[in-house]
Amino acid sequence: MPGPDGAWGQALVDAVRAGEVDEKDIDRKVRRILRLAVRVGALDGFERVEPAGASDAQTLLALTRQAARDGMVLLANDGTLPLGRPRTVAVIGEGARFARVQGGGSATVIPEFVVSPLDGLRERFPDAEITWSLGSVVQQGLAPLPVGTFCTPEGDPGLLVRYLDPDGVETGREVRTSSWLVWFNGESQAGAADVVEFSFTYTPEVSADSFDLGVGGLADVEVLVDGDRVGAAEVRTKPGDDPATVVLNPPFTSVVVPSPTGSANVVVRFRPVAGGMPDALALRVGSTPDASDADELIAAAVAQAAAADVAIVVVSTSNEVESEGFDRVTLALPGTQDELVRAVARACSRTVVVVNSGAPVTLPWRTEVSAVLATWFPGQEFGHALADVLSGDVEPGGRLPVSWPAAESDVPVRDVTPTDGRLDYSEGIHIGYRAWDKVGGRPAFPFGHGLGYTSWGLDALSVAPWTERGTSATVAVTNAGDRTGKFVVQLYAERDSSSGVERPRRWLVGFEAGHLAPGARTTATIPLPWRRFAHWADGSWAVEPGAFRLVAALSCAHDGPSSVILVGERGSAQ
Repeated sequence: MPGPDGAWGQALVDAVRAGEVDEKDIDRKVRRILRLAVRVGALDGFERVEPAGASDAQTLLALTRQAARDGMVLLANDGTLPLGRPRTVAVIGEGARFARVQGGGSATVIPEFVVSPLDGLRERFPDAEITWSLGSVVQQGLAPLPVGTFCTPEGDPGLLVRYLDPDGVETGREVRTSSWLVWFNGESQAGAADVVEFSFTYTPEVSADSFDLGVGGLADVEVLVDGDRVGAAEVRTKPGDDPATVVLNPPFTSVVVPSPTGSANVVVRFRPVAGGMPDALALRVGSTPDASDADELIAAAVAQAAAADVAIVVVSTSNEVESEGFDRVTLALPGTQDELVRAVARACSRTVVVVNSGAPVTLPWRTEVSAVLATWFPGQEFGHALADVLSGDVEPGGRLPVSWPAAESDVPVRDVTPTDGRLDYSEGIHIGYRAWDKVGGRPAFPFGHGLGYTSWGLDALSVAPWTERGTSATVAVTNAGDRTGKFVVQLYAERDSSSGVERPRRWLVGFEAGHLAPGARTTATIPLPWRRFAHWADGSWAVEPGAFRLVAALSCAHDGPSSVILVGERGSAQ
């Protein structure tokens, strides 16, 4: 990916040539990569697969919608979900209208449109009275102009980008659909241009006589409206800023733009200056954070929630606290969102919280609300997928790939800061949910957890005899509820204290997922390759013979039926 090489690249080559790094260390790293390639068959060659070709737009949208639904995890539910047919719904939160649908940095792609949670709910419940209030300000820096609020001077979606030489002569132009642009490696004509010019007509979603336009990028900036200059600034980084910051989160300023008719014809001229990453340029226009009083925002949300049958609060992280290129400094939600949720829950007995984040956050109010749904970053069909799940048209299909702590202080592995360029991984193999087991901790929501709209029974676990290749297990799964649902049966292994090998208390060795009609019963078969029981010793993988206990469960913290298998020696293997 793009970015400074740091200790790698040419610096590593020079260090090897100078004898500061042993070439054998490099060889070991390469061998590890090759070992993995051999194990997954990457060096065996592949049959040529002809591209299937682009599917029609509706098929692709249906796929993204399904993927979003399948990834959502229902963390808690007192029976409020599915919603049924509410008459009045208070939708609350910045994320309900300006949702995070993907990660930041190099992962960013620009969708043609985004269905917000608010839009999706209004479409799914056309007969309900649905209101929206901001509730809390999450945004800390610039936010992209919402798709659909700006167009080129000719009326096409997007903005017109022109490249000008020092004499003001146009050397090229293109239309871009995002208001946040990045160029790498001197691509296009941006790297050689003296001035990069954005031209667009902007219609804010909330009409006013004027609005604040944010302008970002390491550049001298000039802003014109209908040909009149309304602002100019020298936008620069702060001393000590990482050069990558100029690309991932460039400095910005704001300009008051008059819009007496509700729209404004805007031209922004950037004259880039040196100081960022070599061969990289980031320029953007966007909206600035709402400046309303925090207490007043919460009060307005509470008033709407108190008058509604159900309140749906969308809480979220922001690009400034969770993105590429930096570590998170806290697991808490930004802004006053925790206070917002608690206030809304006191006002409305049916409060559903939608968590729009890419990783765990602390939820100190989780026992005070009716339901909690984690959506992660669900893509452009977010609103449709969310409405599908909340209405009960489909179940949320996800299970947690990581444990969520009740409090930041509960996290078992906390020493993650290098000292003098060295980080000691003292936790060893006890990472993730296995670290929680080692310290006897209880997360708020454990690895593998995820509810649906039915209930499940597991029994009759059976394990086949051990062979050179491993074994397999079967477990009976019963849908004990009154609607079709998705099961994810998980199989965990345990080894008693007689083992001479350091192991987790319990570790995942296999799982199987499927759907069942109400009252139906099926047998899930779970393959268990020998590697799931192996440990690393003397430079290779080996299996310690002996008795292993297998437990079928619905999460790493659940105990279902169990069985003991005698594992034979597999020998060592790469």
